[in-house]
Amino acid sequence: MKRNSLFIGLILLSGLANAQIYSGQKGVVKLIGEAPKETITAESRTLIGKLDLAGKRFNIKQPMSTFSFSQGDLQKKHAEENFWEVEKFPHATFSGEIVNDTDFTKDGSYNVTVRGKFSLHGVDKELKIPALVVLEKGVATVSTKFNIFLSDFNIKIPRLVMLKVAPEFVVDINFKLTKS
Repeated sequence: MKRNSLFIGLILLSGLANAQIYSGQKGVVKLIGEAPKETITAESRTLIGKLDLAGKRFNIKQPMSTFSFSQGDLQKKHAEENFWEVEKFPHATFSGEIVNDTDFTKDGSYNVTVRGKFSLHGVDKELKIPALVVLEKGVATVSTKFNIFLSDFNIKIPRLVMLKVAPEFVVDINFKLTKS
């Protein structure tokens, strides 16, 4: 009898631990780069990720070939072949932890800081970024905006296009995740 009670207790505890894990596959990533002669914007709706609120862990993966560009397919082709090199580096990823001492057991809005490793173009960089986590009825919405410099990820801008490609881009993420 005790063995069955212990087993049921462990199942219930594991269910509670999993109750704070959220996942999603259609997050939105927008990139904005303002150069002297052109502003480049790109958007993708294929961000994949998990958010473990109990463990305060956050992981996302973005396929680099899924962006649509403001200037059309030619700009997309140039970005994929000449800058991101998607054949060699098909994804950008972020893996990190929420550093705030935040109690996520109730619905609400939480301003947090996420620290972790951002990987792009084969280069890993430690980032500390602000984020807003909104919990409401089994859905977690995560929003963040941060800047990256192409040079930090060994992405070189040819002289020919220096006035049209910004050295710095704003990364704007909005992501709805549901309980797993």
